[in-house]
Amino acid sequence: MSWIIDPRVGLISCVVADDPVTGKPSTKLIMLRARRRQHLENLRRLCPILAGVEITAVRKELDYPVRMVVDRDTFVAVMAELAKTLDYRNVKQSAHQHEAELGADFVALMHRVHAVLAQLSE
Repeated sequence: MSWIIDPRVGLISCVVADDPVTGKPSTKLIMLRARRRQHLENLRRLCPILAGVEITAVRKELDYPVRMVVDRDTFVAVMAELAKTLDYRNVKQSAHQHEAELGADFVALMHRVHAVLAQLSE
Protein backbone atom coordinates (compact mmCIF):
# COMPACT_ATOMS: atom_id res chain seq x y z
CA MET A 1 0.00 0.00 0.00
CA SER A 2 1.50 3.28 -0.95
CA TRP A 3 -1.44 5.65 -1.49
CA ILE A 4 -4.84 6.13 0.00
CA ILE A 5 -7.05 8.02 -2.44
CA ASP A 6 -10.41 8.34 -0.76
CA PRO A 7 -13.12 10.84 -1.77
CA ARG A 8 -13.79 11.57 1.90
CA VAL A 9 -10.13 12.11 2.77
CA GLY A 10 -7.99 13.12 -0.19
CA LEU A 11 -4.55 11.76 -1.06
CA ILE A 12 -2.36 10.17 1.59
CA SER A 13 1.01 8.56 0.87
CA CYS A 14 1.84 5.68 3.22
CA VAL A 15 5.49 4.71 3.68
CA VAL A 16 7.77 3.21 6.30
CA ALA A 17 8.94 5.89 8.74
CA ASP A 18 12.50 6.22 9.96
CA ASP A 19 13.30 4.82 13.38
CA PRO A 20 13.82 7.87 15.62
CA VAL A 21 16.82 6.23 17.31
CA THR A 22 18.72 4.67 14.39
CA GLY A 23 17.50 6.83 11.51
CA LYS A 24 17.01 3.64 9.50
CA PRO A 25 13.67 2.40 8.14
CA SER A 26 11.50 1.28 11.03
CA THR A 27 9.79 -2.08 11.19
CA LYS A 28 7.17 -0.63 13.55
CA LEU A 29 6.31 2.88 12.29
CA ILE A 30 4.35 4.13 9.29
CA MET A 31 4.46 7.70 8.02
CA LEU A 32 1.24 9.09 6.56
CA ARG A 33 2.13 11.99 4.28
CA ALA A 34 0.00 14.50 2.41
CA ARG A 35 0.41 17.46 0.14
CA ARG A 36 -2.31 19.28 2.08
CA ARG A 37 -2.79 19.41 5.82
CA GLN A 38 -6.56 19.26 5.28
CA HIS A 39 -6.27 15.74 3.85
CA LEU A 40 -4.61 14.46 7.05
CA GLU A 41 -7.21 16.33 9.08
CA ASN A 42 -9.94 14.64 7.02
CA LEU A 43 -8.35 11.26 7.77
CA ARG A 44 -8.13 12.08 11.47
CA ARG A 45 -11.82 13.13 11.47
CA LEU A 46 -12.86 9.78 9.95
CA CYS A 47 -10.56 7.69 12.15
CA PRO A 48 -10.94 8.50 15.86
CA ILE A 49 -7.82 6.46 16.68
CA LEU A 50 -5.81 9.34 15.15
CA ALA A 51 -7.30 11.97 17.48
CA GLY A 52 -4.13 12.44 19.50
CA VAL A 53 -1.65 12.04 16.65
CA GLU A 54 0.27 15.20 15.82
CA ILE A 55 0.34 16.51 12.26
CA THR A 56 3.76 17.95 11.55
CA ALA A 57 4.85 20.25 8.74
CA VAL A 58 8.24 19.81 7.14
CA ARG A 59 9.97 21.65 4.29
CA LYS A 60 7.45 22.95 1.75
CA GLU A 61 9.62 21.86 -1.19
CA LEU A 62 9.04 18.18 -0.36
CA ASP A 63 6.41 16.22 -2.30
CA TYR A 64 4.46 15.59 0.90
CA PRO A 65 5.13 18.44 3.34
CA VAL A 66 2.69 17.41 6.08
CA ARG A 67 2.94 14.14 7.99
CA MET A 68 1.88 12.00 10.87
CA VAL A 69 3.69 8.95 12.18
CA VAL A 70 1.81 6.00 13.65
CA ASP A 71 2.65 2.47 14.70
CA ARG A 72 1.65 -0.39 12.41
CA ASP A 73 -1.28 -1.46 14.59
CA THR A 74 -2.73 2.05 14.38
CA PHE A 75 -2.24 2.03 10.61
CA VAL A 76 -4.12 -1.27 10.38
CA ALA A 77 -6.92 0.23 12.50
CA VAL A 78 -7.06 3.28 10.19
CA MET A 79 -7.41 1.06 7.13
CA ALA A 80 -10.09 -1.00 8.87
CA GLU A 81 -12.01 2.15 9.82
CA LEU A 82 -11.90 3.39 6.22
CA ALA A 83 -13.26 0.03 5.08
CA LYS A 84 -15.97 -0.08 7.78
CA THR A 85 -17.20 3.44 7.01
CA LEU A 86 -17.11 3.16 3.22
CA ASP A 87 -20.54 4.46 2.25
CA TYR A 88 -20.40 5.51 -1.39
CA ARG A 89 -21.08 3.73 -4.67
CA ASN A 90 -19.49 6.29 -6.97
CA VAL A 91 -16.04 7.67 -6.12
CA LYS A 92 -16.24 10.76 -8.32
CA GLN A 93 -19.72 11.68 -7.08
CA SER A 94 -18.59 11.27 -3.48
CA ALA A 95 -15.57 13.49 -4.17
CA HIS A 96 -17.92 16.20 -5.44
CA GLN A 97 -19.95 15.89 -2.22
CA HIS A 98 -16.75 16.48 -0.22
CA GLU A 99 -15.32 19.17 -2.49
CA ALA A 100 -15.21 21.76 0.29
CA GLU A 101 -12.91 19.53 2.37
CA LEU A 102 -10.85 18.24 -0.56
CA GLY A 103 -10.52 21.31 -2.77
CA ALA A 104 -12.09 21.75 -6.20
CA ASP A 105 -8.70 21.31 -7.86
CA PHE A 106 -8.20 17.94 -6.15
CA VAL A 107 -11.64 16.75 -7.29
CA ALA A 108 -10.83 17.81 -10.87
CA LEU A 109 -7.55 15.89 -10.68
CA MET A 110 -9.39 12.79 -9.44
CA HIS A 111 -11.42 12.92 -12.65
CA ARG A 112 -8.23 13.19 -14.70
CA VAL A 113 -6.69 10.21 -12.90
CA HIS A 114 -9.87 8.23 -13.50
CA ALA A 115 -9.73 9.06 -17.21
CA VAL A 116 -6.12 7.91 -17.44
CA LEU A 117 -6.75 4.68 -15.54
CA ALA A 118 -9.82 3.98 -17.67
CA GLN A 119 -7.36 3.28 -20.49
CA LEU A 120 -6.28 0.06 -18.76
CA SER A 121 -7.77 -3.08 -20.19
CA GLU A 122 -7.35 -6.84 -19.83
